[in-house]
Order: sequence, then structure tokens, then C-alpha cells
Amino acid sequence: MFPLWDVAIRPVLRAARVRRVVEIGALRGETTVKMINDLGPDAVLHVIDPVPDFDPTEHERQFPGRYVFHEALSLDVLPTLDPMDAALIDGDHNWYTVYNEMRMLSEGARRAGAPLPVCILHDVLWPYGRRDLYYSPDQIPDEHRQPYAQKGMRPAGKKLIEHGGLNPTMYNAVMEGGPHNGVMTGVDDFVAEYDKPLRVLVLPIYFGLAIVVEEERLTAQPELAAALDRLESAQGRYELLEVAEQVRLRAMIFQHNVFFKRDEQVDRANARYLRVVKAALLNEHYLDHEVRLEQLSAFVTEKRTVVANEVRDPARNDQVAYRRVVRNRLGAAGPEPAAADSFLPYTAMGRPQLDHLERALDVVRDNAIPGDLVECGTGRGGGAIFMRAYLDAHDLPDRRVFVADRFRASPEPETSPTFPR
Repeated sequence: MFPLWDVAIRPVLRAARVRRVVEIGALRGETTVKMINDLGPDAVLHVIDPVPDFDPTEHERQFPGRYVFHEALSLDVLPTLDPMDAALIDGDHNWYTVYNEMRMLSEGARRAGAPLPVCILHDVLWPYGRRDLYYSPDQIPDEHRQPYAQKGMRPAGKKLIEHGGLNPTMYNAVMEGGPHNGVMTGVDDFVAEYDKPLRVLVLPIYFGLAIVVEEERLTAQPELAAALDRLESAQGRYELLEVAEQVRLRAMIFQHNVFFKRDEQVDRANARYLRVVKAALLNEHYLDHEVRLEQLSAFVTEKRTVVANEVRDPARNDQVAYRRVVRNRLGAAGPEPAAADSFLPYTAMGRPQLDHLERALDVVRDNAIPGDLVECGTGRGGGAIFMRAYLDAHDLPDRRVFVADRFRASPEPETSPTFPR
């Protein structure tokens, strides 16, 4: 509702000369601050929100005596309030809540012999104009609650979709349309039952804004009628178009910031994951163990003396052997022929060869080259394992990885080693 303050909401509230206002659903409190600043020192604002995304005590200190916050449900608070001049309704977006909010506002006004408050309601068009949203489904009586699911929506379909869409984490009604379903349906039902003529103005912008006013009030306050007429005029529509474009640009900037930042995060996560896979395939994390095994093997087969310090810390105390192992795993030339058959790493390739394999796979992916992947002369299958990890990292599950050598030629076994991301 906040983007429509200057062009629509403030002119209507000023023309209606409101002094007692209730705001249902304050979110971050932006509209709240604008409203108190604009309505003048003698205006009193009641704000209802069970889960505010701001600190109400800051507003209470800033606007003493003019600001009353209710951390509760609207249907529990509205019956306790004196009649309001206006109500901004942007809380729970479902038929039951909206219909009863308007009914309670009307009953409070009738008891005091006052007209219906000027009701300004947000989200009266898609997606929640004809579909219920439940922030807390258990707070809606069973008989007034639509079947719902945590799935997203798209404008073209009445049903929720299985993947993606708008607001997939929210509790959305399974079907769009039908009785007792959605914000605008609640407004329509209230208007149909109301015993006095009402003017209903719907602005098709920013999820839809509805303004509901008694015709008798418009007759008594011609400036209010003029404010509504202006919103429906060519000039008013042009101003709304400008707001729509500003909202669209802000949304695009926000979307791009999120999209490209997320892309960068995914790329970094993939790179870290594949680095860990390479290190695991090359046994990089335990190269000192390989030196220890060489030392112990020499002790058994060649009767060499075991030097305790070398076994305890070969990276420091047996640097010749340790550097040889590091060179075979990470050196630019790759492993020496004598080291290629080591039983410890999953692949006989060194790090440069694995890096080259990754670059080759990048070319295959970037150019959408079709086909499966195969490793020949697989040994322990390290190359195939890395190719499978690469496909998983880049979400390419449809390709298969084969391993082939002179002893076998078969698809990658289901039990082949995998590495967690």
C-alpha cells in the first residue's frame, strides 16, 4: 500500500477530513509514519498487527498521544474501538477476515450513529482478490477456510502449481474463485449486504487498491467525491501509470540484485564443491598418510629402520618423500609413471589433469553438446566420479556417466562413491 500513498491514499484521507484512523497490517510501518505526519497534530492512529516488522515503541515515543498500537488480531481489536473515520485494511488476505473486518467497522459506526469509515483495502486483485491467503490457517474457523497448500500461483491458472510461481511458501487456497474466497470477494459480499448505497473504486495497480465510501458521505463531502473522481480521470490514471512504472523499476532492480548475487553464490558453491571432490579423489587431505604407509612398507619389506619423528610428522621430517607425493598429485607434469598405479587415490590423474577435465566439461555444458560421458581405463573410477559430481553440481541429471576399460564396459554403478556438497 505504501507506494500508493502520495497519489491515492493521502488525497482521499485529506479530502475526507479524517481524524480517527485504524491501520490493519502495518508491515514495516512506512505508511504509518507518513499517515501520522500528514494528517495533522489532532489525528489519532490505531495500528493493529500481531507480528509487526518494526518496533512500535519508537512510534509511540515519536508520536505521543497520537499513536496506539495493538499487537493482536484485527477481529479481536476492532469491536473494542470507537468509530473510525477511515480504515486501511492490509492484514490477513482472506474472505473471512476481510468481510468481518468491514462488518465490525460498520457495526461500530452504527452504534455511534456515524457513517461507515472510508475503507481502503489493498490486494483486491490478483493474486489474492479471489484466492484466500492464510498467515495462520488455524486462526480461521474450519467452515470458512478453503483447502490450502504451500504452493505457488501464476495468473494463467486457477490451481496452485507444483513448482515455482508466486509465494510458494505461503498458505494459499488450492483453487482460485468461488464463494468465500479472496479479499475482493469479501468486499463484494459486504457491499451486497450493506443497506446503503456505496461507491466502490478499484485501482488496477500494485495488486489492486479498493476504496469503499458511503454515497451519503460523498454528498456531504463533495471534496471527497472529487478526490475519487480525480483517480478515475485521465490525469489520475496517468499519475497511477507513473507509480506503476516506478514500482516496476524498483522491482526489477531488486530482482536483478537478488538474481545475480544468487548466481554468484551458486557459482562459488559449485567451485568449492568441485575443489573438495578433486581433493578427495586425489587423497590430498591425507598425503602424510601415504608417506607413513611407504615408511611402514619399507620397514616390512626392506627392513629399514623406522624413524619415529618421520612417522609422526612426515611433512616436516621426511620432506623428500612428502614433496614427491605432493608433486605426483599436484605438480604440473602430473604423476610419475611409477606413482600412477598408487592404490590410495581414486584417480591416477593429478590435479592439473582434473582441472583440464573440468574445463573440457565446461565447454560441453556451455555449448549444450549432447551425449553421455565415458571414462576409459578407469582404474578406481576417479574420472567418472568427478564427471558425475560435475553433472550434479550444475544440475544436469539427465546425462549418464560410463566407465570402460579392457576388463569391463558398463554404466556407472549405482553404488559408486559420491561426495556430499
